[in-house]
This record gives sequence, C-alpha cells and structure tokens, in this order.
Amino acid sequence: GPFLPEALAVLNPVLSGSGYPDKNLAGVGVVFKLIQALFKEEKEAFLLPHYLKLVSIGTIADVAELRGENRLFVKFGLKGLEKVSNKGLLSLIEVCGLTGRDVSVGDVSFRIGPRINAAGRMGMTDLAMRLFLSDSLQEVKEIAHQLDKLNSKRQKIEERIYDQAMDRIKKRSLDKRYKILIMGCEEWHRGVSGIIASRLKDFFYRPVILFVYKDGKAFGSGRSIREFPLIDCLDKNRDFFTSYGGHTMAIGCELAHKNMNPFRRAVNTFADSTITDEHLKRKIYIDASINFKDISLFFIKNLSFLSPFGVGNPKPIFLTENVEVVSNPKKIQGKHVKFLVKQDGRIFEALGWRKGELAGCIQEGDRIDLAYSFQFSEYLGEERLNLSIEDIRSVDQLIS
Repeated sequence: GPFLPEALAVLNPVLSGSGYPDKNLAGVGVVFKLIQALFKEEKEAFLLPHYLKLVSIGTIADVAELRGENRLFVKFGLKGLEKVSNKGLLSLIEVCGLTGRDVSVGDVSFRIGPRINAAGRMGMTDLAMRLFLSDSLQEVKEIAHQLDKLNSKRQKIEERIYDQAMDRIKKRSLDKRYKILIMGCEEWHRGVSGIIASRLKDFFYRPVILFVYKDGKAFGSGRSIREFPLIDCLDKNRDFFTSYGGHTMAIGCELAHKNMNPFRRAVNTFADSTITDEHLKRKIYIDASINFKDISLFFIKNLSFLSPFGVGNPKPIFLTENVEVVSNPKKIQGKHVKFLVKQDGRIFEALGWRKGELAGCIQEGDRIDLAYSFQFSEYLGEERLNLSIEDIRSVDQLIS
C-alpha cells in the first residue's frame, strides 16, 4: 500500500526512494543483509558463511533471479553445503540422497526446496521451522522423513488435480477458445494450485489462473508467459478483488465466488485485446549452433564459469542440426523420455524432463534438429554428460 508501517526501520530494496543498488533480493536475502550489518557491528562476521547456506536454499526456492547478489549468495552458499553443522539441514540432505555430493541449483529446486515447502503446502508449517531449530538429532531425522512423506503426498495430490485440469481443458477445447485459461474447483488444494498453474502454462504456453473455492470465496494462483504481464491484468480488474498481489509472471488473488463469471469475462476481454497469436507461439532462444564434435571437457568447463544457472541466468541453449536418433525413445515414469542421438561419430544420451509425449513422435533412424542444454548425471558412481532436451524438430518434415 501507499503507507509505511510505524517501525524503527523498514528494509525493502524496491521501496520508492531506496538507494540500494540490487532490487532483486529475495526475502531471505534481505534478512541476510540485516544479519550482515549486525555482525559487522558485533565483529562476528565469521558466522556469515553458516547463514549463507540457508540463504542459497531460500533464494533458489523463492525462484528469485540469479543475478547480482543473488547469484553470489547461491554460488558460495551451495559450496558451503559440503560442510553443514545444522542437524536439521544435514538430515534433509541425507533424506534427499545428496550426502557426499556437490549440491546444485537443480537439487535445491527439485529435492530440498519441495520438501521444505511441503510443510506449508500441506498445512504443517511448524515442521519446517522445527527442522532447523531443533538440537535433537532424533527429532530432526523424524521430521526430515515426515517432510519426505508429505512431499510424496503433495506430489500425488498435484498429479490428480493436474490430470483433472488437463482433462477439462481438452474436453472443452479451452486452449482453442481462450488466450488465458481460468478454472476453479471446490475440491482442489490451495497448496499446489500455483505449481499446477505453472505446469499448465508451460504445456499450453498461455497464462493460467487456477482457483480453489471455499466458504463463498475464490482463492486464485496464476502463472504467465513473458509476453503477458499478469499483474497488469489484475491491476486493470482490481475492483473484483478483496486482495491480490504478485509480479509479471506470478500472482495470487482472492475474490467472492459469486463474482467469478464477470471476472472471467473481464479478464478474457483484456487478454483478447492484449495477447496476439504470435505471443502464444512458444519460442526457444538459441545461444549457439554447434556440432557434437565441438563438445569437449574444456568447452563444458568454460560454460560452468557462467553458473549457477536459474531464473534470470538460464542455462545456455544449443542447437545441433541433422542428428540421428540411434535408439527407440523410452518413457521414464510415464512422463519423461530418453533416447540416444548421434552425429560425427559421437553418441550422447538425450533426456526430456516431462516431455514423455516425444516418445510417440520419433523412432530409431529418424533425423532431427535438437535444441538442448547440458547436464551431468551419475551412473554406477561415474559422472556422465547428457543432453537435456528443450525441443526437437524433424528434419524429414522440413525437407518434405
């Protein structure tokens, strides 16, 4: 709002008039700057690396841009996770199967972060707090395992609701009729609506707002594409809300359930006048076109100097044209895919995260153009370089 609270101090780098140079700090980063100032005053700066480990996890889990100070927090904080003294964090790393390994941004995004967040998403916020504050090794081990179970439960709920939403979209051809997808249900779970909105946004490449109805209210969580600032849409329709907030790519809002139909009409009208057909074409921004013969350990090592990669500092995307598929694609867990590709006598394993549909699009012997980034995996104790698929394009279709 326009008024500041009565407080001794207000720490907010994006506050109007703030002279702080880095406007992208996550909340955990702002707290760290306060700790940094206090420790400097008390001459206890030697304790900062301990907190930096937690700051790196919080920054990644909050999906903050990895630029400026955030990038430094994550770069050095992740290194600190090699040696952890906090019993709760140590137990969580163990449950995630990361003991003795270098922890990456992906490990935090897909293993550590979701287990911490599962507590809040499933209505048991105090668990995460107790994990980090308890000195009892037995208690933190139990909590870490409980968080692991909660995360598994969250995943099952997420998959069920995702399937329901996907079924509704396809049966009603909503993606063909609307430039923004707005849906709601009384039986959906507020704790996972944002995750599902993000997945649907990625699949259909258009903004998505999902609502959960309860006690006459509609609680919404939305995710958007870069071409459509979702918060602008809410600003234009603010009279519908009892509360709302967010930024260009993600929002949260609350309104009366009875206002859902007029809200949906108003937002669809705004989207129709703002989003063009060109905006809804998925785009992949290629950093360089290379051949497999160009890939070397020296090349990969130089790329690593640009890390850590994440929001605001994405992994470089490469294009290699006219590669041969040398194995039939295999589905993994029903939603991922892997197959072997060959060019210039070199063979790599290509992995598609949540791209299981590609398994039905290609077969051994096909020639494709491949957009990908690099990733490392471990097999029988050895590290292997794989290609993480962004998309594929059939060479045969281009020729014909």
